[in-house]
Amino acid sequence: LSGNYVNQWVTSQGGQLSYPEQVAVPGDGYIYVADAAQALVLKFQTNGTLNNSFPGTGLGTLVNPTGVALYSNNIYITDQGTNQVVVLNSAGGLIRTWGSYGAGNGQFVDPEEITVDQATGNIYVADSGNARVQEFGSTGNFINQFTGAVYSQIGFGDPAGMFVKD
Repeated sequence: LSGNYVNQWVTSQGGQLSYPEQVAVPGDGYIYVADAAQALVLKFQTNGTLNNSFPGTGLGTLVNPTGVALYSNNIYITDQGTNQVVVLNSAGGLIRTWGSYGAGNGQFVDPEEITVDQATGNIYVADSGNARVQEFGSTGNFINQFTGAVYSQIGFGDPAGMFVKD
């Protein structure tokens, strides 16, 4: 990689970014961006043309989305405004939500980014306000957490990003 400038998106067709947080490029020909200020996840074609946007609906309405990941045609979103994970289908329909404000298993304080292990379907959430990363099964069941207490040589102050290597 040379680090050369390739492209930027600024469009008059809608899809203007206000406060982009996380970008997901799942290999389906689209790029997904969690935009916290607009309370949307935006879906772009690779040339920057807006294809769709997802505000969530009902119980899954987005307030402050900060993370986005895709797995098995579903869109996984972390929302700091509701301290939840919101799962939408590819058309934007609500599948499920989980989480609430707090420090217990499956609870969050300002969840940041989210990623999904494409091999197992397990979901990892950077729970920045609790200084930990939580691991969940594909339906949202709590599996494990990684904290500074476990990894005292590393310590998590405010985890905000991560990835899972295939």
